[in-house]
Amino acid sequence: MNITHSLLDELKNYKQKYYANTLLKGILISLALLLSVYISLNALEYVGRFNSLIRAIFFFTS
Repeated sequence: MNITHSLLDELKNYKQKYYANTLLKGILISLALLLSVYISLNALEYVGRFNSLIRAIFFFTS
């Protein structure tokens, strides 16, 4: 009986760590993606000198 509780506790701890790591990984990937989109749009605006319509499209789609 004691071994069963020990195994269940270890399994519970493993699942908590697994889902915490998965959440952290997802947050980091999302932040990296958002940052790369932001930098790309800023670089395009700097190089392109777009008119206000294109700037509005960039603003409302990002």
